Amino acid sequence: MNNVPPPRVRPRPLSLRVTPRLVPFGQDASVHVRIEPDPRNRSLEIEWRSAQGGGGWHVFPIDADRGATRYQYSIRRLAPGDYEIGAIVRRIDGTSTRRATTVTVLER
Repeated sequence: MNNVPPPRVRPRPLSLRVTPRLVPFGQDASVHVRIEPDPRNRSLEIEWRSAQGGGGWHVFPIDADRGATRYQYSIRRLAPGDYEIGAIVRRIDGTSTRRATTVTVLER
């Protein structure tokens, strides 16, 4: 019998999921983020931009490795079009990690 422990899988420092991917006009896009605790973590930024020029952002302060590991944010009143939605964890040492995905807001 083999007593070698399985290799440790290193967790991703940041994961991003947006639901739904096709957003009916007038409904919200829900952004779900998971962050691995890290003593360098200082903020989480959620940003959204469209090719037509619309966009915005929201910033959550993070208390290093004592901060929350899950965040949820609703993006409201998006105009129809395609959007890139990103999540960025900024750290005290000047580094950052970014993940992004796209969603489409449908016409009426």
